[in-house]
Amino acid sequence: MTKRNVLIAGLLAAALALVLTGCINPITDRGGIGGTSVKDGGTEDENGKDGTGGGGPGSFRLYYTNGTSETIDDIQAITPTLTGTLLRIASVDSEGNPTNKLRDGLGNAGNIYIGRDAASGTVYLNFEDNQDGTYTLKHRAAVGGYIPIGTYAEFQLIRKDAATRAETYKQEADLDLLGKTGPAAYGANPDDRNWRPVGNIGPNSFTGTFDGNGKAINNLYISTSTLDAGLFGYVDTAALRSITLASGSITSTGQFIGGIAGAVYGSVIEGCSNAAAVTGGGWVGGIIGDLDGGTSTIRNSSNSGAITATGSKGTVGGIVGGTVWGYPSGSITACYNTGTVTGASYVGGVVGGNFNDITACYNTGTVTGGTYIGGVVGGNASVGIITDCYWLDLSGVDSSSASAAFNVWVYETQTYITSSDTAFGPGSAWPSGGLWDDPEYWGNLGSWNDGDYGRNSTFPKFPGEW
Repeated sequence: MTKRNVLIAGLLAAALALVLTGCINPITDRGGIGGTSVKDGGTEDENGKDGTGGGGPGSFRLYYTNGTSETIDDIQAITPTLTGTLLRIASVDSEGNPTNKLRDGLGNAGNIYIGRDAASGTVYLNFEDNQDGTYTLKHRAAVGGYIPIGTYAEFQLIRKDAATRAETYKQEADLDLLGKTGPAAYGANPDDRNWRPVGNIGPNSFTGTFDGNGKAINNLYISTSTLDAGLFGYVDTAALRSITLASGSITSTGQFIGGIAGAVYGSVIEGCSNAAAVTGGGWVGGIIGDLDGGTSTIRNSSNSGAITATGSKGTVGGIVGGTVWGYPSGSITACYNTGTVTGASYVGGVVGGNFNDITACYNTGTVTGGTYIGGVVGGNASVGIITDCYWLDLSGVDSSSASAAFNVWVYETQTYITSSDTAFGPGSAWPSGGLWDDPEYWGNLGSWNDGDYGRNSTFPKFPGEW
């Protein structure tokens, strides 16, 4: 036997010994860390598709939100065989008890939350072998310049450190953030899924780029008393694009609360939408709670969620709550709101308290407040220039006695609001000219042809919404 054959025989014997002693399988062709297959512990029924068994020594299980589970052989390329929403993966012993071999990269051991529909196909993850029987989640390699985000755990991992918060990411699939009916919706460890906003003010802010890629984010749940709450917390010289927050609930007794981000500084927010209910103490917005300085650009973004400020100072808007420091912090362009906006003061359909340029925006949602309320802007400083903005007048006339003053399309021309009442003059002009005719901002302007005081009109939409 040649030296090469001796070496090969020795390697084969060593590999066989590892398998027989219950160690993990070799790395798969896809780069996955192999778990123990169903043959290593229990019957097919116990460890396979019925989701009731414990699994063999060192096995990993995939859990669904409907209570079922199954053993998986590869934790880096997970191919579901059941139906439903994927909740988490975890390591278990032969009795089905957790062994906490998986680490989420944020200092937590036990569960790696997924938040994907099983029908979406194979879920890819990247685990580092710690050489002590444990495995730590890491982000996958960038593809086309973007690090893919395809699970709840990968999204949360952006929070890890300054380097991860400065990277460039793209969402690769619709995500379920697992807060469907509150934190107890899916059983054990509910606080793991009370969403931690990505980025906090100061050195922990998000400074990278996140492209939502038009994929939906559902069931975001936040219940907190902190500042800067939202999908993202504090965003500094960053970019958030094409994020679709399709459902959820964000509640904080603190200030600077937004659907997409609590507060932003010198950042670009474009093509984002929010349908989650957002409630905060003050500076509350459907997209952004607070424009916190710098020169930010908010464009082609929309809100349909109910937006509420509970504090006495209010400052709440369908798109942006306000500007806390009282000086220009950017521009809001080609945005619209259809959700209700409620607060004590400085309540606006688009912006609550404004110091910025607002151009070609509109609101059709009901605006309710005590003082300084407006269809587009609640309170506007002299530096805030409002151009070509419209709103649907939903003020205080009972539908049984509707008149020409009820539900009319109103054009905003004023640049400084001093009255506590809605300061928009009556009018019926439909949007035209300027950015309204620019296909980069608006795909279809709709029409004013219902003959019923605007209630059945088709309102402008962005490119791609038609």
